[in-house]
Amino acid sequence: MEMLTITCIYLGIRKYSFLENKIWLSMLTFFPLFYNYTYNVMRQWLSVALLFYALSCLINEKKKGKIIKFISLFVLAYSIHKSTILVIIPLLIYEILNYDFKHIKILKYNRLKININKVFHLIMIAIGMIMLFNMKALSDYLNEHELFDNYIRYIENGLVNYKVIPLKILPIAIIFLLGIKQFLNNTENAWFFIICFVFNYCIIEILSSGNYFTARLGYIFQVFNIVSFPQVCDSYKTPNIRLIMRLLIIGYFAVYWTYVFVILGYNQTVPYILGI
Repeated sequence: MEMLTITCIYLGIRKYSFLENKIWLSMLTFFPLFYNYTYNVMRQWLSVALLFYALSCLINEKKKGKIIKFISLFVLAYSIHKSTILVIIPLLIYEILNYDFKHIKILKYNRLKININKVFHLIMIAIGMIMLFNMKALSDYLNEHELFDNYIRYIENGLVNYKVIPLKILPIAIIFLLGIKQFLNNTENAWFFIICFVFNYCIIEILSSGNYFTARLGYIFQVFNIVSFPQVCDSYKTPNIRLIMRLLIIGYFAVYWTYVFVILGYNQTVPYILGI
């Protein structure tokens, strides 16, 4: 199962032409950030790896059959772990944000002009904020009506322990924001990766501060960091800045892996504890 997971990740990375000379950096991103987790939640990570490969094919292949290939791989990933369905959210947002609104007339009321695209953005932000701060109410409603019984635990704790959030998000946010302009200019489908980044670190990470199961939902979006992080590093034209960015991100990987898996002992993989 581990071999299948790693193979899907590797094949997915190879689909991105802009990562042709940075495959080593993408794999270096995968191993310290995610590899240890794959030993603990094998079924979910196999599903995530299949999903990553499926989306890599959809985004990068020019063949006519890529839709069928994507659907087949997506169904397979979903049959392994149903949380895979969540990737539809950033995909829909990405497609709507890229929709050509030019042929839709701007609404006018007297002298007031309403830009439909901006209205949509505001609606999405409002819905996101309402859901974010009402997870406990949503959980109670689903519990009361016996809906999605197997997945209630993913959101039942609501928004808690928010004081630890900056410690989990700040280093990644700084590295990403330092190269965001270059990333947008030099990366095809850049907004999809940004949506996944924001969805995970601004929503999933906040909710997961008090819920292990919610944190696991973030794997679906975090896996795309193995594409965005190397690209952020190498988006700068100046060789010295590229080197500094690489050293910063590799340094973060080393600190993260040591703190999370060695000091805190997450997933019981350093040393590995066989649960039998």
